[in-house]
Amino acid sequence: MGNTKQKRRFNVVDALIILLILAVIAAAAVFVLSKGVGGRKSNTFEIEYVVELRTVRDEFADNIKVGDRLVDSAAKYQLGEVIAVSTSPATFTGTDLVNGALVYCNYPEHSDISLTVKASAETDSDGMYIIDSGYRISVGSTMYIRTPDFVGTGYCTRFKKTEVR
Repeated sequence: MGNTKQKRRFNVVDALIILLILAVIAAAAVFVLSKGVGGRKSNTFEIEYVVELRTVRDEFADNIKVGDRLVDSAAKYQLGEVIAVSTSPATFTGTDLVNGALVYCNYPEHSDISLTVKASAETDSDGMYIIDSGYRISVGSTMYIRTPDFVGTGYCTRFKKTEVR
């Protein structure tokens, strides 16, 4: 009688299975070493930034309060919590059409509002600050904002890191 045991040979299917297993291991390693489970340290920190709202009608100036959550009214990003609000008289700068002189005076019944906002953020590969929700912020950027009692447009005028996590 003949030998019923045959020697198994290594074939293409075996090679594909081994490559698939190695690819899964490599993908898991990349995930863990980049952002995932117990990988590198988080680069999240707290920032405070200031949004200036210009020439807001006085009847709406008191609608923003400390503790309000600020939301981007265009894309609905969460922008942080208002921690300070200050108002000052709005100014008008223009040209007197009669004599051509520069006019600089108070704009009646309007105020400029300065909001200080606290949010969690991190930096991206370009060094830009990104608020937790994904909103990219920089000095000079236009911000379309909303609180529970106010909708308006302002500009980010400054920000600073306050706490590293």
